[in-house]
Amino acid sequence: MSVQDGSHPPLEVETVGAVECCSEHIGNPTKIKVTAGTVVIANVEMLAASPESQSFLLTTSMAPQ
Repeated sequence: MSVQDGSHPPLEVETVGAVECCSEHIGNPTKIKVTAGTVVIANVEMLAASPESQSFLLTTSMAPQ
């Protein structure tokens, strides 16, 4: 969530070392299944015309499957 205006820009979430076809998810909110020890990277998708610097709040949670 954008700290400036509360918007929810698209979020690209990917796992490191996973099969490439299934490692990237785009959405906001989004969810993925991972095993313990998996590295997850989250990137905020911004328009090229957006201000150079913005702050975002990233909230995560875990639940057993």
